[in-house]
Amino acid sequence: MSVFDGEFLPPTMARTTVPIAIVGAGSVELADQGLKARGLKRQNLTGLYALLVLAVVATFVGGLILLSTLGLGSKTSGYLVVAACFLVGGAGAQLLRAKQKAASTAAGQTLELAFDWAQVKKAAPDVEDPSVVVIHVKRSLLNTESLHFSPAGGRQADLVSAVQQRLG
Repeated sequence: MSVFDGEFLPPTMARTTVPIAIVGAGSVELADQGLKARGLKRQNLTGLYALLVLAVVATFVGGLILLSTLGLGSKTSGYLVVAACFLVGGAGAQLLRAKQKAASTAAGQTLELAFDWAQVKKAAPDVEDPSVVVIHVKRSLLNTESLHFSPAGGRQADLVSAVQQRLG
């Protein structure tokens, strides 16, 4: 059994696989039964960001439709629509900031994941950041996800070779 301590560093945006929602200090354990990952749970706020963008766009479009319906097509009316967009965006940003603080507190929850060796597909250094090892895991028939882990002490090569050795 090999244990690698380090830090989970998932990318902000998914590239080729969906990053598993585990962040922060943790460990990857290679046992006979499979791979175990321990870290902190990451909160996903992507939906809230999309909702904020949608609210600002809806305010802008709705304001323009309202102005054209009422026949108020002056330059000043356009400024009012833009001001309303800034108000909605500012209020939404404040709500998101509050939600992020709550999420960072909730994100402190420990998450432990276990994968059979049949689920683990490969391990390789990240193309953009060689200090991070990307471990590809098949969690369902159609879905491959990835763990992004930076082993402490520069042991990236050791982790990659240990996983590849287990995979045969």
